Amino acid sequence: MHSVALLIGLWSVASLLWTANPTGRLPRQQAGGNTAATTSSRRRLGLPSELEIYCACIGAGMTSAAAAGAVAEVSDTHAANPWRLLHSLLELGVEPGGCWQQFATSQGLHTLAQLVETQTIIGARIETQLRAIAQELRATAADECIAQAERAGVMIAIPLGLCFLPAFIVLGLVPVVFSLAGGLL
Repeated sequence: MHSVALLIGLWSVASLLWTANPTGRLPRQQAGGNTAATTSSRRRLGLPSELEIYCACIGAGMTSAAAAGAVAEVSDTHAANPWRLLHSLLELGVEPGGCWQQFATSQGLHTLAQLVETQTIIGARIETQLRAIAQELRATAADECIAQAERAGVMIAIPLGLCFLPAFIVLGLVPVVFSLAGGLL
């Protein structure tokens, strides 16, 4: 009687696993991983630091072009491209508002473009506002990392629940019910 319950349990678990992946193969992940997601997450985490470096350069009295060039030198290769472009355009004498608008659009920072455009018109210092933008970006990146960790926890719990719950029912409850039913008959 117990062997029949065990076979039924094993068959149900096997059929559950087979329907989840009918090929029988485990999905393969490429060695490089998801490079677009990796680059974007690295970019999200690096941009606040780059803005703070830019603030420090501006606070030290460097021009916008020189500060953008300094940030381009210390940034990694993927992050340095927008800063290099900004540096080159500012060095060529292109209107700062247009340069920053293009930079901010490529980075998704429209408030930054508005801030720098206001600074070029009025001539006000913008270090405090840039640091506030950097803090906001850092907080957003931290929230996204926490959300990804929570999603990973859920994704880990789903297979465990799908495997252990049927196994508990088949191997734990069914034999007890059969033994009680056998005692009554």
